[in-house]
Amino acid sequence: MNDLDCILVGILAERDDLPPDRDLVTFVNKIGEIQFALKIISDGPESLHLDKTITCYANKFRDYEFEDDYYEDWPIRARKFEAFLMDKIVLFRPSEQRKKGETLYVAEPVMVLPKPVRIDTESRLIPMLHLNQKSEEDYEALLLKQSPLGPFRYYPLQMPKVDPIYVYVNGYLYGSFYNRVERHKKWVYEFNDEIMRVPYDLLEQESIITFGEVAFVESFTYLKDFQAMLDSDGEVISPKTFMATEVEENNKSAETQETHGESEDFAETVSAEAEKSNEPAGNKDEEKFIYRLDRLCRASGLLYDEDDLLNFHTALKVGGLVILAGMSGTGKSHLVRMYSEALGLNENSNNGRFKFLPVRPNWVDDTDLIGFLDTANNIYRPADTGIVNLLLEAEGHPDRLYLFCLDEMNLARVEHYFGQFLSILELPEKNRSLQLYNPELKDRIYNSSQYPPQIKIGSNVCLSVP
Repeated sequence: MNDLDCILVGILAERDDLPPDRDLVTFVNKIGEIQFALKIISDGPESLHLDKTITCYANKFRDYEFEDDYYEDWPIRARKFEAFLMDKIVLFRPSEQRKKGETLYVAEPVMVLPKPVRIDTESRLIPMLHLNQKSEEDYEALLLKQSPLGPFRYYPLQMPKVDPIYVYVNGYLYGSFYNRVERHKKWVYEFNDEIMRVPYDLLEQESIITFGEVAFVESFTYLKDFQAMLDSDGEVISPKTFMATEVEENNKSAETQETHGESEDFAETVSAEAEKSNEPAGNKDEEKFIYRLDRLCRASGLLYDEDDLLNFHTALKVGGLVILAGMSGTGKSHLVRMYSEALGLNENSNNGRFKFLPVRPNWVDDTDLIGFLDTANNIYRPADTGIVNLLLEAEGHPDRLYLFCLDEMNLARVEHYFGQFLSILELPEKNRSLQLYNPELKDRIYNSSQYPPQIKIGSNVCLSVP
């Protein structure tokens, strides 16, 4: 058995999609397993007959909340599985098998997702590289230098090349490439003198499927709309432009924090709206935010039930402290990062509104987390975690949302390094103050104007512990 090195999209086939010698889309085979036909609706390798259905087995879907009762009648089992898959799409790898001298392909599921609107068995989806693990500036630099990108787990080496060639990077669509070549199991996107880009929010498009590093785009959008957007609103960039602006990167990143668009608007107003009204703040904005968070999670390879995302968001908004339980490697920390990204909270700048702190095993008290008073030099020395600066920023901007995350909290004794925080979070909001040092010493501390003895912790500060 050999897997083709590509990801395809399939949908439950219809009767008209089947070969003449087959009557049922879904049935129980001779060994008692549910077998069904998928209609391939995405472009794939030329060696694969995309006009034919591909076989798949229901026992591959146990991880996707389908439970097969082997004691039920076979027709009932088949109908239940069809009902389960009717409103879903399947991302899969085609696995090659030889049977009686004939080459057959079986679908090996990679992910099962809700079926987007306007997607059916007549759809044609075109795969496109979708980059979101680094900053837009980093990826743009690699594109302009024609440097290799990858390797990518979900955009592997046999993904089809469709003309025109596009790449999506963190809110921008890039075009004007004349070729995509494989080099050392990575992708190089070639262009002549310049490329074009246009702002485009892929996550807001309901008919576009994103997962990992791949986005599947409906053919009309890909072949017509993308070029129209680049022609009307596109910006020309070139290696010369990149060299000229590289010096200004630090200033640009500072400006970016002030203009995060819709996500940041939501982050800055959610606390204020909740306080001003007894009604839930910005219901429509909340729905858009949860939708955006869900799309970000799916695009990065995380599949959460929407109710779980809503519960996580509500718990943070109401309580300020959320502890995520679960085994290592299940995406708890990544969920917090996706949440901050959905809110538009910046982690990288000096006054970033999101801090991700890996807990160190050698932390023994709260000085490791917040810092200490240097009585020999009469100066307060904050810890390198940046928590104190974040809390001071939050105190000065009560209308803005701030988030910090303690990763692997149990690596050190929680009651030792985090005891003061836990006690504070149990108090009413008006009484929540973090004490850095004795207020009576304030007049003797040289940097007391920068680091006062106490910091008020408002409802705009949230803490998540994955």
